[in-house]
Parts: sequence; C-alpha cells; structure tokens
Amino acid sequence: MLNVNKKALIERIKEAAPHASEKWYDNYAERLITTIDDTLITNVEEWINHQPLSPIGVGDKKYTINLVLSMRGNNDFLSALEDLNDYMLHGSAYEMRLWRAKR
Repeated sequence: MLNVNKKALIERIKEAAPHASEKWYDNYAERLITTIDDTLITNVEEWINHQPLSPIGVGDKKYTINLVLSMRGNNDFLSALEDLNDYMLHGSAYEMRLWRAKR
C-alpha cells in the first residue's frame, strides 16, 4: 500500500487524464494507493512533484519506469506504473506488457 498524499495524487492524475469525473479520480487514486508495491513509492512521489524519476530497478533490476516509458516511446506514467507493478507481482508472464504501448 502506497503511503502518499491522496489529494496530491488526485491532482496529478487530473493533469494526466483531464476529462474524467471526480469519482473516477478518487477511485483510481485509491486503487493505486492500495495496489502499487511500496518499491515504486519514490517514483510515484517524484511523478506527483514533477521531478525526474529515479532508476528503481525491479525484476532483478532489469526494468525501471524510465526504461518502460522509453521502450513504449511515450510518457504515460500511470500505464507504465501499473504494468511494472503487475510484472513485479506476477513475474515473466507479464513481461511483454512492459513493451506494449497503451492504445
């Protein structure tokens, strides 16, 4: 469970996805807080604060959030975060998702 400021997280999510409802923002932030591994908290806090993302390696230090964003050729932090978290939780069965750009 992430220990982050939910209000700040919601405000940052609004910047990334500006056309959703308040309820959606609240639900999505709550889902992130309860499902994202604490290993990635530094990256979440950095993203909230518009700071450069630290190279936190997961999967035998093989992947970082920056690497996933680079592989995808986009800056969809939330999608990359969720897929990296799934990879951490479920292993190699989810590795190909890291390479897939969000449609």
